Amino acid sequence: MNEKISNQIEELISINPIDVPDSIDNIDENSLTFERNLEQVKAEQNVILEKSKDKAKRLMDSMLKTFVSQNFLEKSQYVRAKLSVYTANVSAIIKQIEVCENSIDIISSEIQMDPANDKLYSGLSALQKTLLELIKTQQVLISSIEADYKNIGETMDEDKSSEDDNVQNNVKVSDNKQLLNIIQKAIKK
Repeated sequence: MNEKISNQIEELISINPIDVPDSIDNIDENSLTFERNLEQVKAEQNVILEKSKDKAKRLMDSMLKTFVSQNFLEKSQYVRAKLSVYTANVSAIIKQIEVCENSIDIISSEIQMDPANDKLYSGLSALQKTLLELIKTQQVLISSIEADYKNIGETMDEDKSSEDDNVQNNVKVSDNKQLLNIIQKAIKK
């Protein structure tokens, strides 16, 4: 029976190795560190970063297509720059949300293994609060971006309609000064 329990403990430790100090006198009952492979962590972070960039780009592109024409986007360096900044901001928030969710999952599984560790509960609580704040921030940012794109689209439509109003006798007039010059020439004739 003791051998069976010993084997189960060894199996659990091999699945999630615990870094235990040499001296038991220095152990704080509420702190244990878990070994993680640095290369694996970096690879996981890169995957999360790429996923968040992809999600943000798809979101920004679909919002832009909804409110702004592709032709206007190609002509406007300002809108392209805004798109780039917005994509970077949304990507960073999405990445932080995913990292926070992963951390919550890890801590939750650790709590299942050691439900008496108070520091895990406080860490979990802090991460959940941070996650909610990140989600709210993301929603506010998306709403702000949507309003900005709507404004750009409306401005673009107003510019287009004013250009259409200034076309006379197959002569395209881009501003009022040109229109006045054409009227003066017509009066002189």
